[in-house]
Amino acid sequence: DQLNKTMAKVEGVKMIMQENIEIALQNCVSLEHIDKQAEDLQAQAGMFKTRAKVLRSKVWWKLCKMRLLIAFIIVGALIAVIVPLALKY
Repeated sequence: DQLNKTMAKVEGVKMIMQENIEIALQNCVSLEHIDKQAEDLQAQAGMFKTRAKVLRSKVWWKLCKMRLLIAFIIVGALIAVIVPLALKY
């Protein structure tokens, strides 16, 4: 009778250990999946950083061009007003 109780306990522990091993394997698979996602996210972050630098440069040059255009318009308007006045006197 004592032997049967011990065998039953051993079987119970054996089943619990099998469940724990299955859970551990599932956790390993989950960790591998999370690790892969982290690598993908890191690669995307690098691409985003590169594209952001390119975009920043493009916007900066566009702003410079706009400022130059405004400066030329103002200078042209001043010349259009000042030259006729200077020639008049």
